[in-house]
Amino acid sequence: MNVLEFCRPETHPDIPNVWNVLAPYSAAAQAEQGLSFYKQIYREPAAVHKKLQHITNKEVEQINRRLPQIISLADPYANPKTVSEQHCQDFSLPYLFRLLCGLNPVRGGVVHICPYCSGLLEKNKLVRVETRTCVPKPYADILSEYSQAEKLIVTGQQCIHTETVSRFFVLHLINI
Repeated sequence: MNVLEFCRPETHPDIPNVWNVLAPYSAAAQAEQGLSFYKQIYREPAAVHKKLQHITNKEVEQINRRLPQIISLADPYANPKTVSEQHCQDFSLPYLFRLLCGLNPVRGGVVHICPYCSGLLEKNKLVRVETRTCVPKPYADILSEYSQAEKLIVTGQQCIHTETVSRFFVLHLINI
């Protein structure tokens, strides 16, 4: 499995140089065409955990090697509206959290996490959310500004395609 398939440099219409990254769970589900992956979860959960750990390690390696300025991280196959929250807690969140903890850029950057993922991370006490207010401006501008910070900024709680915002949510990883 080529992990680079799940880490793609793309341009959003209003945010240049964004790397779209599938979280490990969704990368595995997409590589297996979904249904066979879900079947394997129930038949061989240990093998799935091993596969998810491998994908997590490879994604961390690829992202740290390239050090993109802005990452849009999503886990569409682990949406709690389509699979149970318990399923997400068992098979998605641990690897999403390990991926975030493994990112070690030499300079700053922004990791934007889709609201479904960031909401689950907060609900499971893996992140603490800090709300920052600002004058209303395009979300793309805020992401670009924060991408210049010295340290990596993790954000979420709203869609990356949100046009204008007056609040920005910084996610602080909780050491467990």
